[in-house]
Amino acid sequence: MKPTQDNSAREIRSYLREGAKVLEQVGAECADSIRAVADLLADTFQSRGKLLLCGNGGSAADCQHM
Repeated sequence: MKPTQDNSAREIRSYLREGAKVLEQVGAECADSIRAVADLLADTFQSRGKLLLCGNGGSAADCQHM
């Protein structure tokens, strides 16, 4: 493997480890809040309510996924 490829692979692994740490922290600190929001949304939809989202640019694309 070329030195630059080795460095790239090392950087990728480092980046993924950091992302995993962030997800672990979010899970530890926010799981109860995430569950509460999911329950609220489920109740809203079961009651025939709706969720309105808006955004600009990338945020608009995020809204479209919902």
